[in-house]
Amino acid sequence: EQIRTIAVLGAGQMGTGIALVAAQVAKLRVLVYDKDQKQINRSLAFASERLMQNVRKGKLSEVDAELAMTRIAPAGSLSYVDQADFVIEAAVEDLEQKRSLLEKACGYLNGSDVIIAS
Repeated sequence: EQIRTIAVLGAGQMGTGIALVAAQVAKLRVLVYDKDQKQINRSLAFASERLMQNVRKGKLSEVDAELAMTRIAPAGSLSYVDQADFVIEAAVEDLEQKRSLLEKACGYLNGSDVIIAS
């Protein structure tokens, strides 16, 4: 089965970078989750700015940048992971927080065949 949608858990620098590559290069739908909604907003703004920088440098067309941004969506709740074929954990480097986040995320997967990476 083909991967069409990924969920990135953590909207920091690493999570934003993963979301950008997945949306721009792999052309996947990306759901970005973070417990802090403001961090999600910063992540989306950074992703948009990064794509526009690539447009200004001639590395990317404006149409491709806009298409990439349409593939990235905020996940206002962890329950959105049930839409993903692939879940990537990119939270802060705290083992207990990572463990707790993945445990909660798995609770929404309902036995689905999903790849989880950390």
